[in-house]
Amino acid sequence: MKPIPFRDVHLDFHTSEHIKDVGVDFDPEEFVHTLIKAHVNTICVFARCHHGYCYYPTKVGVVHPGLKRRDLLGEMIEAL
Repeated sequence: MKPIPFRDVHLDFHTSEHIKDVGVDFDPEEFVHTLIKAHVNTICVFARCHHGYCYYPTKVGVVHPGLKRRDLLGEMIEAL
């Protein structure tokens, strides 16, 4: 089988406000290791989910009420 020349990942949050402890188990090293192991070379991230919640500190949006990390999106980007 011929290898896939590009492996794109779409990272989007679809987390209801009823979900608690969002991001509590996020491990930046495991996140990066998984992406490397999967041979991902392009990642598209969204700053706000379709529920309208943000997963980072913001003055203009609404942070997800169950977010347990101050800046989950920032940690994901920084880990890359």
